[in-house]
Amino acid sequence: METETIVLELLEGEYADEDGNTYSGYGFAAYRQTENVPFYAAEDLSSDREAVEGLIRLLRDEDVSPVHYADVVEDFLT
Repeated sequence: METETIVLELLEGEYADEDGNTYSGYGFAAYRQTENVPFYAAEDLSSDREAVEGLIRLLRDEDVSPVHYADVVEDFLT
């Protein structure tokens, strides 16, 4: 059985905090290689780009199943 390739892409956006100050926030989106629509996205996880890039590397390197992405994100945020 052939495994499906998952593409993880860094997301960057401009957000505003409760005081109206803007900042860059980072997250990621997950796509199946054969589709152009994300099946999972987590935006504004951190203002630390390197931390989110590390999270993406962890998901790739450990070959985390997409069904566990929400749990990994929850752990990342705590």
